Amino acid sequence: MAETLYWVGCMTAYRVPDVARATAKNLDEGRVDYVTLGNEEGCCGSVLLRSGQRAVVEKMAEDNVETINQRG
Repeated sequence: MAETLYWVGCMTAYRVPDVARATAKNLDEGRVDYVTLGNEEGCCGSVLLRSGQRAVVEKMAEDNVETINQRG
């Protein structure tokens, strides 16, 4: 079980993947024990939250916590 979860996020994964790779490289070089959720990573809901859809974001957050807990 890793000590740290690196939540890549869709903005980083799809719009600025160089940032995701650089972050992973820094974590590796810093010998940080981390994992990502890969394809299991859900939406963080940032855009939805900013557009006032709080209930949807709360459900996403619950789903994300459940996924993280299942992964340990």
